[in-house]
Amino acid sequence: MSTLLEQVCASGSDSDVVIDTLELSCVAWPGPIRLVQGYFDMLLGLESGEMVTFMAAPMALVLPSRNNSPSQSLTFAIDNVTGEAQRRLDLALEANQQVRVTFRRYLNSDRSGPSERPFSTVLLSGAMKRQTVQLTGGFMNLLDWAYPRRVYDLNFAPQLAYL
Repeated sequence: MSTLLEQVCASGSDSDVVIDTLELSCVAWPGPIRLVQGYFDMLLGLESGEMVTFMAAPMALVLPSRNNSPSQSLTFAIDNVTGEAQRRLDLALEANQQVRVTFRRYLNSDRSGPSERPFSTVLLSGAMKRQTVQLTGGFMNLLDWAYPRRVYDLNFAPQLAYL
């Protein structure tokens, strides 16, 4: 976390405001969806230096905890969505492609780039109820991976049948 962001989070003052954003992208979509928590669209900088517009959206975020638990997830709900969200999710399912979710945090005083390193997750689940979509993205869970990765079964090694 940047020093300025640490000071803003620790002070709790109104001198600067933290801006949370989400970017949803999939190769099956014509372009990414960029959302900012709030009431107004904002022009914000990406890590590459490119300035892009994030659309205002009423959303709630539950960030992953910063600990050593094996299962980390980012849960968010976006309210007042139209059928566009459902169409995009259907496109990703039909193409059998993953949806990547990138979380970025900005400071109102410096919109040229994220104030801390962005993190990306893969969309794991989603549900749509009326005009609200609730989605969960998860990180790679290394503790549940098998070792060795290769499973020696009859498909991989047919000679095992003769042991």
